[in-house]
Amino acid sequence: MTNNLNWGEAFYDHLLKYLGNPVKRAVFRQSEAEPLIQVLEFDNVFPRCKVFCSFGASNYSDVLGVPAEVILPCDNGWEVAGGLLANALFYMMQHRMALGAGVAVGLGPIASEFARKFGKTAIYFTSPFGLPAEFSIVRNNDHAGRVYLALFISQAEFDYFCDRGAGEFESHLQKARVDPYEISRHSSI
Repeated sequence: MTNNLNWGEAFYDHLLKYLGNPVKRAVFRQSEAEPLIQVLEFDNVFPRCKVFCSFGASNYSDVLGVPAEVILPCDNGWEVAGGLLANALFYMMQHRMALGAGVAVGLGPIASEFARKFGKTAIYFTSPFGLPAEFSIVRNNDHAGRVYLALFISQAEFDYFCDRGAGEFESHLQKARVDPYEISRHSSI
């Protein structure tokens, strides 16, 4: 775990610049010995959505592969969305998974009620869209960090991704013209 170059300050300034001021925050912790992850909540970024953003994942860059944070826009499920994002990131850390575009994590038993209500059983990470292109890169002196986008996906979509890979999965989502931020949407598969 490193917090070299004060990544927290660089990411926070970056998020404020593009997303505005957070309206809420929640704190999540794996253990007392590990750095915590906050999830900041933003309004008025996308129509009818709240945007949840990790803040503190950059402390785990030695595990996740790059100083990075993740945004999760969604139009419903707000009472649990931030916790599910934090849990997915903690899962990645515990299993030493690199964070990047084209990665997915099943939510498993921690999201059984969420899965019943919305039909989404996994989180998929990709490059941000719907924001300026420069949003995905965070500059800190001569170094660069990343901001990724997370989407809730169905079990069938997760299986499709696992079988065919990120490129085909993202192409399928575009062809199906789904609104990826709509939690109650039907599976595209």
